Amino acid sequence: MVGRGNKYQEMIAAALRTLEDTGQLPQSMQELAKNSGVTTVDVLESFTSSDALRIALIGHGLVRLADALREGVVSADPEDPTAQLRALSQAYFAWGAHNRALFRLLATALLDPAVAEGSELERYRHSIRDLVMKKFAECQSRGLIRSDADLQIILANTHSILLGVSSTLVNDRRDAWYEGEATDLQQLADEMMKAYFDQIFGPASA
Repeated sequence: MVGRGNKYQEMIAAALRTLEDTGQLPQSMQELAKNSGVTTVDVLESFTSSDALRIALIGHGLVRLADALREGVVSADPEDPTAQLRALSQAYFAWGAHNRALFRLLATALLDPAVAEGSELERYRHSIRDLVMKKFAECQSRGLIRSDADLQIILANTHSILLGVSSTLVNDRRDAWYEGEATDLQQLADEMMKAYFDQIFGPASA
């Protein structure tokens, strides 16, 4: 007999497969039940509506993205918050490139506070925001960012750039304004973020 926790994971996995294959969520709870190998009653015990399923998938994506970003930070020099921020951005792009359909879905939650307000999504989203803010605050405390710089503005700029660059990568197209020679979108994304961080911190040390 499949346990309740396993059934939930099967339903999330089935919904993700449908999202990846069709670009859409399952059209009904019956479809999700069929694809998950569970009953419709099982589905309704976990998801009372298609919107509840959507919120659950966004939460799943935010948790996985947050884990990937923390791994990126850990992979960098523990004494260099600028290197950690650069590694975090590379991890962000890599995760989006490998989870394109899910990234498109959760991007709505990253952009629209109303999607997450009053739900677990708010906590997940804030965990990502707080991680990035912590690293910028470390940079400022070490004199790597001007003491009078507004970290809230820097944070908002960084968020917008991460989302914008990720969108070009996830959607397999270069930015319409870019007329350079780069053809590898992953490399282009990394170069765009490198240029942004170089403006804030100066070029990375070799």
